[in-house]
Amino acid sequence: MASILSKKQKQKQKATKLSDLKTLGNELLSSRAHINNLPKLLSFVSPASPPQNIVESLLSLQSFFTPLLPDLPSSSSKPPTPMAPTTTPTSYT
Repeated sequence: MASILSKKQKQKQKATKLSDLKTLGNELLSSRAHINNLPKLLSFVSPASPPQNIVESLLSLQSFFTPLLPDLPSSSSKPPTPMAPTTTPTSYT
């Protein structure tokens, strides 16, 4: 079954024009409503794809993810621990 899918995927990739990839990338960068274009673009990053398609896909993916990098936590950072409630001593004298 996997070989059938890979054959179909290869045929689909061959049929995809560079202009189609550019359109997918432009749609993704213009609106997050086109987030479904991410897996489509990622599917062209493979040794079976023509070099032009790989480059175009990578450029679109880089342009999408680069602005998001500062918002991502670093891999070495620990999740924040909840602060213990502080109690202040009260005197009723």
